[in-house]
Parts: sequence; structure tokens; C-alpha cells
Amino acid sequence: MSRTLHAFKSYKVKIDMGENYEIHYEDDEDYDIALGNWHYIYSALQYAEYLIGMEIDIPMYDWLDDAYEVHENEMILTDSGLFIRGLEAMINNINQLHKNENPLIDGHDWYLYNTDEKQYGTFDKQKEEIIWYAEKLLKWSKQGLHFVEERN
Repeated sequence: MSRTLHAFKSYKVKIDMGENYEIHYEDDEDYDIALGNWHYIYSALQYAEYLIGMEIDIPMYDWLDDAYEVHENEMILTDSGLFIRGLEAMINNINQLHKNENPLIDGHDWYLYNTDEKQYGTFDKQKEEIIWYAEKLLKWSKQGLHFVEERN
């Protein structure tokens, strides 16, 4: 099972022939991400939040169920500049961690890496995954793209 990450320039809400509202992303790069791997994206974003002291989040929408609400009130769009600042700080900081260093994220009461090695792998493996997703988000942020996690 996966959820789709949409990286897009703009969106439109269209009405289909059955009079249903639908969200359509334009200049979209979509990427199916296994549910378990969203953990790495949110770990990267929460660590970035901690480092820059500002909330960084990817809104969640369903292209059909939330379309009327988006039509009426518009979509919450991510801030590319904020993502760039946060992700650059996160990548720089995570690359400076020593082997097996697992920092406590103050104010969140959680550690960067999950200690369940069976499910998530070694700290080095988790670090690799977090950096990989962070670099992908950073690349898209630098292109001015916004992000949405599409609910299924």
C-alpha cells in the first residue's frame, strides 16, 4: 500500500460530467511512496522544524473527497522557501552526526532514528533514507513546487 506525494506548480478544481469536484495538479511530479517510507519524510521534516524553529508540514488531501472544500476555500500550499531553509539545515546537520549518534529532538520527546532495527534498519540505513527523501523534497522546493500527500 502506498500514498502519493504530489509536487506541483499549481492546481485546479474541476467538475466532471457527473458534477463531482476533482482536484487536478498541474506541472505535477507524483511519486508513490510506501506507507512505511513516509516515516522518513516526516522524520526529515520534524528534524528540520526542530533545527529552524518553524513548522514544516505537507498537507493531506483526497483529490475527490476534499475537492469541494478546496474549491470553496482554496488549498493550503507549502512554502518553498521554508522547505529550502529547513531541509538544507537538516541535511547539513544530519551529515555531521557521528556514527550511531541519535539526537533527542527537544520539545518533541522523540529521537531522530527509530530504535526498532528489525523494522527500520540500522541508524546508517535510516540516515540514508532520510537524506534521500530530503534531497528529493529540496530539489523540488528549489523548483518552486508545492507538496501534497494524497489520501487513499
